[in-house]
Amino acid sequence: MVDLKLPKLSAVLIPVYRDADDVRIVLIERGAGGMHGGQVALPGGKPEPGDASLLDTALREAEEETGLLRSQVTVLAALDPVDTRTSGFRVHPFLARVPGDVCYRPRDGEVAAVFTASARRILDPASRCTRTLDFRGWAEPQSVECVLLEDHRLLWGLTLRILDPLLPRLLAGEWPAIGWRR
Repeated sequence: MVDLKLPKLSAVLIPVYRDADDVRIVLIERGAGGMHGGQVALPGGKPEPGDASLLDTALREAEEETGLLRSQVTVLAALDPVDTRTSGFRVHPFLARVPGDVCYRPRDGEVAAVFTASARRILDPASRCTRTLDFRGWAEPQSVECVLLEDHRLLWGLTLRILDPLLPRLLAGEWPAIGWRR
């Protein structure tokens, strides 16, 4: 008998690099279709039978969604999993360093755009706002905390809950391989 309370597994990659002034996080804007259409997210998804591990899932999904090759990725850490609040997934995030000059290729239909966001901007209280959003999994619109990114996209939900505890650690130099020193 299947225990319906067990979470479904998924994995995301958190690709980061350092530019002259900041740490940049590579994010995607989901395509219009699907439950998460139009949302800002980290590349990732559900495991497939050929994936040897959740890390393999994150790397495969990042390559499929953004064109980021495994050979361009240096995995720095497996972070604590985070549970979604509406869809029953336990998401396993993996922090990775990537080159700053990758030529990303959004997957047609699935990904509308690949872009980067400033770690400092995400953490800046002045970038925080509360918006009433309507999500397909909710019975009614809800007021949620968001970050208004440089390009006027909204970062919220699971992606924000993954990044909020990570970014201060990243900027503090916990992973020297990023090359960031305050």
